[in-house]
Amino acid sequence: MAHGTKIDRRKINKRNHIIDLFRQNGPLSKAQARELSRYSMDTIISIFDSLIEDRLIVAAAGEQKKKGRKAQFYDLNHKRRLYLGTTFNASGIFSSVVSFSRREVERFTTRLPSPVGRDELVELFTSHIESIVSSYSGPDGGITAVGCSVPGDIDHETGILKSYTFIPSLTDLNFIDLISKTAPETRVVTDHNVRSMIEYILNNGAVTEERETVLFVSARSGAASGLIHKGQVVTDRGELGHIKVTDEKARCICGRSGCLDCYFSLNSFLEISSQDPVENGGVPDAALLDRLAREYRNGDGEIRRELDRRLHLFTIALLNVINVTVPDLVILTGGLFKIYGDPVKRIREITAEHFEDGGYINHFVNADFEYLDIGPEIAAIGICHRLIGEEWRFHEEER
Repeated sequence: MAHGTKIDRRKINKRNHIIDLFRQNGPLSKAQARELSRYSMDTIISIFDSLIEDRLIVAAAGEQKKKGRKAQFYDLNHKRRLYLGTTFNASGIFSSVVSFSRREVERFTTRLPSPVGRDELVELFTSHIESIVSSYSGPDGGITAVGCSVPGDIDHETGILKSYTFIPSLTDLNFIDLISKTAPETRVVTDHNVRSMIEYILNNGAVTEERETVLFVSARSGAASGLIHKGQVVTDRGELGHIKVTDEKARCICGRSGCLDCYFSLNSFLEISSQDPVENGGVPDAALLDRLAREYRNGDGEIRRELDRRLHLFTIALLNVINVTVPDLVILTGGLFKIYGDPVKRIREITAEHFEDGGYINHFVNADFEYLDIGPEIAAIGICHRLIGEEWRFHEEER
């Protein structure tokens, strides 16, 4: 029996390998799949037949050879085996439907009023998920699994949010139970939003492949961080926003004073804005950040100086983290950075202005920086990648 189980696992692994080759290369013929995988043609035919039967691959156009018999090409069916990823922050709920092919099929956004209470968020979140799940219920099988990527201190096993500093009223809300009421027949998992963002980064592009240690920093509602080492996630919920950056008496919700979140967060940026959130339909984030970006780009007045002061405080925290973790690459994402146009250039300028180079500790100088202009939906896509990886993982076999 054990021997039979091992054979079945190898068959599944080979099948997943072919699926992965489709993801990497696009449309393939059987001959091309055989060449790439080095499996026998009998194995390739068997796998293709099973994928066709399950409607996981469909006929597609491909580049024919100039000579010889025309080949039949196939590609992954991007409408099959769909996964729903969802995340939220103080400004909105963001979801993506992703196929097992890892292609994003559709994106959804529900803006949140500012401030938002527990009951109101639960109502909007439930309606948001219910609308998506119902729209995909059909002959293709609907949503296979739901991943909820949660900011704050989340117990990903139980789905219970222990705390989220930007919406404190959500303490003890169980997101697995909340989603299961809307999708009772569907597997539901939760994870921390920074972990999901890192999963997205690892599955999109080669920016992390050639770097041993990568520091990931997201600044949306506030500043959070994660660390990647040799392609593996080491930490996924670094509280960059709760590093003390000044002796000023600004009180942080964490109980201390002078934390970065008091100065470099969406809520703190409201302090330097004359715009009333109600004027923007109760949703301050997009209009506020766009206006601050314009003022920073075009002006040299008080708001620009205050924004630079706050980026200086962020840089203090960043330098501390870089000195501890020694990354080869620092990836910055999030709307708060976007205000500064080229945040990497400005951070380096501020560092040169405020911190004397003693020539001994050079971790900051040696680190490369990259700013990625990507939205909060990357957490929703990232948790889908995790679910897809768990179900369709391919393990390299020794030959």
